[in-house]
Amino acid sequence: MIIDLHSHILPGMDDGAASMEDALEMARMAVDAGTEIIAATVHGDFSRGLLRRLGWKRYMERYGSRLAEFRLELKRKQIPLEVMEGMEILVNKDLFRFIDETEEEGLPSLNGGGSILVEFEFDVSGTSLMDSLERLMQKKRKIVLAHPERYDCVKRDSAILYALYDKGIILQVNKGSLAGDFGQRAYRRADLMLREGIAGIVASDAHDPVLRTPELDETADLLNLYYGHDAAEILLKRNPRRVLEVTDPGGVWR
Repeated sequence: MIIDLHSHILPGMDDGAASMEDALEMARMAVDAGTEIIAATVHGDFSRGLLRRLGWKRYMERYGSRLAEFRLELKRKQIPLEVMEGMEILVNKDLFRFIDETEEEGLPSLNGGGSILVEFEFDVSGTSLMDSLERLMQKKRKIVLAHPERYDCVKRDSAILYALYDKGIILQVNKGSLAGDFGQRAYRRADLMLREGIAGIVASDAHDPVLRTPELDETADLLNLYYGHDAAEILLKRNPRRVLEVTDPGGVWR
């Protein structure tokens, strides 16, 4: 059972699925490739976009409505894909302003548990990355860091990855990075994390049914071929399940 903890499959919320038809096609593709659970991690950017325009309350109402509608359509079409709630939260000063004002109440976690999926602007500095994550960790949440291999500071300095791992950050690698879709430097950092055993999760970061798809079967084969016979079991199944099922997914992530 493949579990995909990072996707933009929910239609009409961000730069992911453009329509319900696209979302349903993505769901069919995911199921055909062996995925049984997927997290609908829409972009959560407090500084711009739909969240900024609608405001937090209306945005979450819209998210809940779209999620319920999508689940209903999956049932109607008899597509056996379980969709979990979640958000890919952009870490910036506007996020911290929201946290300070609300004491983090309502900040979406993965499946309502103890883990949040976060991302940064790709040009974030190493210092800002580390400082911001340490500040978030003070909120007693387990942090899953989306696609660290794509950040410029990590491309320049791989030591940041080891520092993140040592702090207990769960490092989530994109399948597209392993395929070379984001350039050789991102591929090399993804490869490094997997070879060194510091990657915790691999996910699709799917956006559409054409280019950035949710299919993870070929990724599973690649993981087992190059990183150990049980790599796919750990990175696509066991560790994602730990994130979804427990309140405090502690321990060693390898």
